[in-house]
Amino acid sequence: MNYLGTKEDFLSFESKELVEKENLLDYFKNYNSILFLVDEKDYRFNYLERIYEYLKLSLKDSLIEMSTPSNLDLSRRYDIIIFNINEASENLKKYLLSSNRVVSYLETSRFLVFDTFSYPLNLISNYLNESLNHLSKVDVISSFKSNVALFDKLNKPLYKNINRDTSKGNYPHVSIIGGSKKYKGAPYLSYLASTSLYMGASFTYLCVLEEQVNSLVYLDPQVICIPLKEKGGVISFNKETLNEIISKSEAISFGQGVCISKEGYKIISYLLNNFKGRLILDADGINCLSKYGRDILDNHSCKLILTPHLGEFARLINKDVSEVKNNALELAKSFASKYKLTLLLKSASSIITDGKFTYINKEGNTGLAKAGSGDILDGIILGLVDQFDSDLELGATSSYILGRCASLAKENYLSERNITYRDILIQLKNI
Repeated sequence: MNYLGTKEDFLSFESKELVEKENLLDYFKNYNSILFLVDEKDYRFNYLERIYEYLKLSLKDSLIEMSTPSNLDLSRRYDIIIFNINEASENLKKYLLSSNRVVSYLETSRFLVFDTFSYPLNLISNYLNESLNHLSKVDVISSFKSNVALFDKLNKPLYKNINRDTSKGNYPHVSIIGGSKKYKGAPYLSYLASTSLYMGASFTYLCVLEEQVNSLVYLDPQVICIPLKEKGGVISFNKETLNEIISKSEAISFGQGVCISKEGYKIISYLLNNFKGRLILDADGINCLSKYGRDILDNHSCKLILTPHLGEFARLINKDVSEVKNNALELAKSFASKYKLTLLLKSASSIITDGKFTYINKEGNTGLAKAGSGDILDGIILGLVDQFDSDLELGATSSYILGRCASLAKENYLSERNITYRDILIQLKNI
């Protein structure tokens, strides 16, 4: 789906002239279907009526006006579809916002949505979860200066210009704190470290239990390990070691394979209060907050990014997964706003929000529904920390890159089921 901007933008560049001239149909010729979602409170409704009347005259045999759900004939193919919401019943409004029947019709090649609801992109639920199975190419023009946008391409070069006279000291130094006796060696931490190097980090410090160091260095000689002490099979809290890690790092990721423990919770608390860079919490880092209390998020000195999947987020806010899935956008925005952080909620379409603005990223495929995908995402974030001042842009770009790698990997396989983390790493060099 392609987010074209707001209707104000559209009006200012093209639409003022469309009705007066005969180029209205020329503008729409690239679309098989056009959907007008009209809110009677919208002060631009008269303008849309003029377009509607023009279309009725020009496309008599190709126009359907919707007033009730029963009028939706999915057996016919219409060039133009108009849902006139101000004439519709409350049942139709609920139907549009909840049913996938409308979305299942969108198997046409191009589809334009004029969304004029008071709440921007009210059909956003149709771009999430199972509805993605039906979406083809959809363009959206929203009614207002929307605070929700689709992130479906890189809008600028991924990397800033590089000075030839440079050294490894000029690029990010990042750290990954993870692993436990239960997840011995946690080999995925090694390729997570590789990911950050692939994306531009010059040093990646892998902070793991002492007994895991030799095997991880053997797997990836580029990794620089910082050995950590153990307590009860997990990483123990040690202020001196954490201060060493903080002093070396522009960004720190915590949570992969650490297990849920009081020690991990103390480590998170210390990082929140003493680290000034970017802190990414994932996996058991988030689960520690769920078990021992998320109130420590109230105050933090670092720039904070959380990357939960739906289940981890549901535990964090003490709700059922089904409730989170059905209200993901509002719950994510509310949480990010309350704790002044960036939330990257991973799903078929990922939500990236700081509570004020939200990106939806639907790039990717089911090949990412495997252990390790989230770890690679964290590595991408770590490697790009020097390219973005905004955590929101950093998170959205990283999410898109991960999904894009899966899409590129799919082109080399008969099935998405064949995709592994190695394939994703290979494709990182093609972004």
